[in-house]
Amino acid sequence: MSERFRDYSEYWTRLQGSHHLHPANRYRYWLIVRALRRRGVRFASVLDCGCGDGSLLTSVLQSFGAERAIGVDISPETIENLRKNGPPGASFRVADLGQPLQGAEPVDLVLCSEVIEHVPNDDVLLRNLASLVVPGGHLVLTTQSGPVRRTEQTLGHLRHYDLAELSRRVEKAGFRVLEKRRRGFPLLNLQKTLAEKFYASVTSKLMGQESVSLPMRAVFAAFYQGYKLCALGGGPQLLIVAQREARA
Repeated sequence: MSERFRDYSEYWTRLQGSHHLHPANRYRYWLIVRALRRRGVRFASVLDCGCGDGSLLTSVLQSFGAERAIGVDISPETIENLRKNGPPGASFRVADLGQPLQGAEPVDLVLCSEVIEHVPNDDVLLRNLASLVVPGGHLVLTTQSGPVRRTEQTLGHLRHYDLAELSRRVEKAGFRVLEKRRRGFPLLNLQKTLAEKFYASVTSKLMGQESVSLPMRAVFAAFYQGYKLCALGGGPQLLIVAQREARA
């Protein structure tokens, strides 16, 4: 495996067997759905930026539904697969969110989960996100804080973020931050430490495997239930809910 993913078709091919089952991903989706419910966010249209295998968009649609659902990703192969196997009724297209977008129709809700840390020019990404949300619409942004570990470098993380600074940048892009949270302590911290310690095993057993073994599924399920108890504060998982400023 290369030091860091640059080809995101390879990325999703390697992770297709484990990504939707990984407890940190399932926990993140749970946090996002909870945040949308807590804020009473209503939306008829939703766009998942960097939709990957479609598991986040699927989770949101199962929880809320939407008249129009769209997923975009940089990987043509991933988008082609989603057009065949993605959530029913959703549409998908290829887009590089690190480049200026042209002609995209804004939606009520934009999801951008675990994407910004992969994008070389994150200022462009933030401007794109603002252009994709209707005035008064909402953005949910998640990413990571703390050191970028070897496992995360392998997954293509270029940087991690300070929550206060990232919130300021989101507001500068044209949003009003409604809430900003750090979550996952202590279990997500422990998972990151264990993944780093057992780097070779993690990369061989979870990256590139077509399926996850039953014992590993049991471990995943136990961690996921534990993560759901880590919702009071602290931890490396960042979550921002913001509203697009209405035009004067």
